[in-house]
Amino acid sequence: VVMMSRLNPILFAQMSGAILVKELRRLENEFGGHLGVAAKNLKTGETISFNGAEHFPTASVIKLPIMTAFFDLVDQKKIDPNMKVTLTAEDKKPGLLEFMSDGMTMTLLDAVNLMIVLSENTATNLVLDRLAPTHAERMNVVNDFLAQSGLKNTKLLNRLYTPGTKLQTPEAIRYGIGMSTPEDMVLLLEKLHDKTLCSPSSCDAMLEIL
Repeated sequence: VVMMSRLNPILFAQMSGAILVKELRRLENEFGGHLGVAAKNLKTGETISFNGAEHFPTASVIKLPIMTAFFDLVDQKKIDPNMKVTLTAEDKKPGLLEFMSDGMTMTLLDAVNLMIVLSENTATNLVLDRLAPTHAERMNVVNDFLAQSGLKNTKLLNRLYTPGTKLQTPEAIRYGIGMSTPEDMVLLLEKLHDKTLCSPSSCDAMLEIL
């Protein structure tokens, strides 16, 4: 957001890799933060990376990998996207569903849409909680799928807004609910675009949500 607000998008697209990296370094110094950027032109194969292999906290970006793992289970017929879930008071975390009535129902696919379109936290947990019987198994479902897909540096580390399940590992303490690299996220999106991440129909469904 900072980068695009300070750069004309057309000029940004025309910048050479070296010039773009120089501008990113300038922005990083000016704002006092630490940037990680990666991009790939899927038509030419050209790539750009600025701290692209470095680990960063994902915050809500981890919801994208969660969605991909969900659709992988749909492909395996291990989960029904039309399964009804019921919202309870105990489910509610900060976000839109926090203000909805207890007992309201939605499908798991509805929850996935809310998770991505609105970055809805309660919906994210509603999806996670149906991926496997236990918290540890749910983390493994997501992380095993990501590893098998070639994302070696991306991990879901906890359920959202649930300190009681947070592991006291160096990764969990440092990165919060998830960790990844910019290059991993480019790989994930490239596989989604190429329809090799999941079945073509599931990739189409995810692209439609996005």
